[in-house]
Amino acid sequence: MTAEPTRRWARRCALVLAAAVAAGGLVACSGDSPDLPQVGDATLSASADTSDTVAQAKAFHDCLSDAGLEVGYQNDTNGAPTIVIFTGAAKVLGIDPDGIPYTSQAVSESEFQDYLAQLPDDSDQVADLRVDGQDYTDVWVSCHQSSGYSTMNAINGILNSPFGTDMFQKLVLASNDWAACARENGFPEVQDAHLPQARDLTQVPTALLPASITEAQLRALLETCPNFDAARMKANDLLALQMNQSDQLDQLPEGFYLPPSIGFDYPGFNGEGGDISGASVAPGDQTAQRLTGLLDVLNEALMDYYSQYGLPGLAQPS
Repeated sequence: MTAEPTRRWARRCALVLAAAVAAGGLVACSGDSPDLPQVGDATLSASADTSDTVAQAKAFHDCLSDAGLEVGYQNDTNGAPTIVIFTGAAKVLGIDPDGIPYTSQAVSESEFQDYLAQLPDDSDQVADLRVDGQDYTDVWVSCHQSSGYSTMNAINGILNSPFGTDMFQKLVLASNDWAACARENGFPEVQDAHLPQARDLTQVPTALLPASITEAQLRALLETCPNFDAARMKANDLLALQMNQSDQLDQLPEGFYLPPSIGFDYPGFNGEGGDISGASVAPGDQTAQRLTGLLDVLNEALMDYYSQYGLPGLAQPS
């Protein structure tokens, strides 16, 4: 994965996942598995066994600690300590082998953005770790390899919990509310989002606009049917704090805001294969190039907000 798809992936996860698991980090939650309701045409399974991920997280934690790095744990939403975080006062900036950004709380938003900007766009070797400016990439990669630890496995543990189920259901509902507005305002062909069969980010619930939509049409539609509410997103901060203080959470707090997930009815932009960024399409595809530009239009309000308040949880997991 190159640096630019990494940044796109992080932005998309900010919409789909990180906004839901809160700006202050992942929360310790109940591992109970109640009956799960249905949304759309799929029923999601109950919590997954996280024992392997817990063991991998411990091995990863211990490997980093042995190398002199200050690290700790956070529980996932199954109540399992599968999230390895950086603690202490050091400024930590990194990209893991899955292409997921890591920072410590000592890192400012501008420092994080400057770090992302300097990543080489033509490198497939994304993994990188800087601690107070010192290169720890070799340790970082070695500890991942020896432990088998993967941040994506930890994320899958969150998705495979009652909390993850509730998050996906609310994302589907938010996306379909937006789709209904779009259908009522000149685009009857807009398709509803559907709950995925698997909770592993191989499918992103996505309301689909027609691939023929123009930039002028999209901007006019967003005036009537906005896809982002900065005031509601800011109000999430208090709700995120409530989540972080709870040890019995199996759903998002009432009133938590999730922006709709919107893509296009075109391969690479429709959520299939876990992608609505266009990162996987052929370079010569002119339709794909046009839709990539329209994604920037869809994300304008979101990115304006993040430029002021910073990226949410996934980008700053500690």
